[in-house]
Amino acid sequence: MALQLRRPLSALRGLALERHTVLVPPGAESPFALRAGRASPPQNGGVATYRAGRWSAVTDAAHRRDGHEATLPIERWQLPSDPNALPLIAREAVYLGVAIDHFGHFLTESIHRAWALRDARVPREVPAIMLVAHGSAAPLGYQLEVLDVLGVERDRVLWVREPARVSRLWVPELASRLGEPVPLSYVTEQREASRAAIGDVDGAQPLYLHKPIDHGRGVTLGAGELARQLESVGVRTVVPERLAFVDQLRAIAGAQHVIADQGSALHLLDVIGHIDAPLSLLARPDHASYLHDFGARRSPDWAASVCVQPLPAPAGIASATWRFTSLSRFDVGTLETFLTARLGVEVALDRDALHTAELDDLDRWQHFGPALYSDEESVRASLPEWREAIDRAR
Repeated sequence: MALQLRRPLSALRGLALERHTVLVPPGAESPFALRAGRASPPQNGGVATYRAGRWSAVTDAAHRRDGHEATLPIERWQLPSDPNALPLIAREAVYLGVAIDHFGHFLTESIHRAWALRDARVPREVPAIMLVAHGSAAPLGYQLEVLDVLGVERDRVLWVREPARVSRLWVPELASRLGEPVPLSYVTEQREASRAAIGDVDGAQPLYLHKPIDHGRGVTLGAGELARQLESVGVRTVVPERLAFVDQLRAIAGAQHVIADQGSALHLLDVIGHIDAPLSLLARPDHASYLHDFGARRSPDWAASVCVQPLPAPAGIASATWRFTSLSRFDVGTLETFLTARLGVEVALDRDALHTAELDDLDRWQHFGPALYSDEESVRASLPEWREAIDRAR
């Protein structure tokens, strides 16, 4: 699915050519060796060069998020005194970064050097490099599908698990960084790049993207019941992970209006780039600033409402962790008002049905959810408090 777009995409976007490089995948202690990929610092692997008998890190190849560039601990990489002791896997290649073993973070952090494969400055025939963290099973199916959509041929990518040499390495700038504003020019490029895979779409119905309770962490109680009730006012509801990847993209690109909970599915827009339809985001209290930039770059008509409230944090879970992994519930009054205004139809939710669904979801979740957290006992101890909170909010 090679794209025909071959031009310098941006005079300002960095594309360095490094010589005599060594690729160093993240090791066992790396946060990238974990599924969540959210720990800090975000990378401890990268690229090094060997010149005049000295190793040095290539800072342009460092991962970056939330305005911070990763520290590259080259002293811990244990590189050999003679670089020729490492295998030469390519004379020339393009560096794509680390393949994060998490769906949402792969979309937000691992694909944003791939623009260089569409740039005229990079020879078409050179392979692309993805570093694979210790313990990762990459390439996973969805990772291959994402690259397919972006026009990256599967046989062009080398998945590097051990330190190795590349004589000439193109190191593209990260065009989009998690937690930072996304350049509008890049959003436009992503839309153009993904259009061939998505094809024609009809835009016939509003769409609600939601996560099922069995997703585990970061879910909202009652989301399945909300989906059922929204269907009665003409909204199509989708659990994206139950669709093939390209069908997830088509569902969003073809929606008349996109309504989305926070989570990995929202970052399908990192692949699509931009939609013409309105975008309505159901937000948690501490994500408003992040969603402001995200929405503004993704749709000409977007809005976010703080209508999702996390349940109280367990005593043994850090508040910073709970921000991203909390069990939450809807503020039904705020949600009704927001959806009515955004959809232009009266949305009167059945609060009793939502309350029952929240308790039912919590009952199901308690059998598998607490084990997903570092302090399982603390989470289990919070279950009675959460039931009381749900009852009080009725």
